[in-house]
Amino acid sequence: MSSGTLSVQQLLDIADAHYAGGETRIADVLPVGTRGDLLADFIASEINEVSMGAECPQQIVIAALSKAVLQLHDVINALCKAAPGSTQ
Repeated sequence: MSSGTLSVQQLLDIADAHYAGGETRIADVLPVGTRGDLLADFIASEINEVSMGAECPQQIVIAALSKAVLQLHDVINALCKAAPGSTQ
């Protein structure tokens, strides 16, 4: 690990601390569906999967989660526009 680069475990710990106050156990190694929150499962899975073997996991994780946010915004916007009576 190069200087200034966070490890995968550090990234998981940070995500865990900042999502629902650590109540969803993102940093724990758990099967999908046992955290009680599908978004927490997604965050944990995404961090682990995209960072596998990465030299600088922090940048890759940030890019992957940022892309997910954009995709969620697109879905939310489409759902808003499809709502009955929508003027968007």
